[in-house]
Amino acid sequence: MNKKVNEIFKIANIHADRIKLALQHIGNLFPITASVVANMGENDLVWIELFVVRFGKLQDLIGAKLINIFLEEQQESNEQLTILDKINILEKLGIIESSELWKEMRAIRNHVAHEYPDAPELTAKYLNQLFNLTPQLLDILDKLKKKMLKEQATY
Repeated sequence: MNKKVNEIFKIANIHADRIKLALQHIGNLFPITASVVANMGENDLVWIELFVVRFGKLQDLIGAKLINIFLEEQQESNEQLTILDKINILEKLGIIESSELWKEMRAIRNHVAHEYPDAPELTAKYLNQLFNLTPQLLDILDKLKKKMLKEQATY
């Protein structure tokens, strides 16, 4: 794997590891309730924040960099493609379950990036959805990594 791709995967792995670390500390809170959100202690808030931020960063990195690099290695011209066109290609290749899943991840990630101080039930809802989507995001990263390593091995 070339140096640039290797560096991007290092960053992606850091995000994935931090997500997993956060979930080791707060996984027991899920499914989370509005009551838990409203009465959350400082320690849990910090771990929730780490979880939310790293989920967003990992999805951004995959969407902005890894998908493009992967498609280039597949000799797919992607300069004129929208992110949804690219996601559809990944769906056909079995890397992403569906383009709807990606859109859902993006929408939930955008929701949890906002504060809802007067609506802990909304915060709980979106955190639960993010928690449930985490295995799929990590799976997308793993599939991209395996596919790209396999491609590199054939050169």
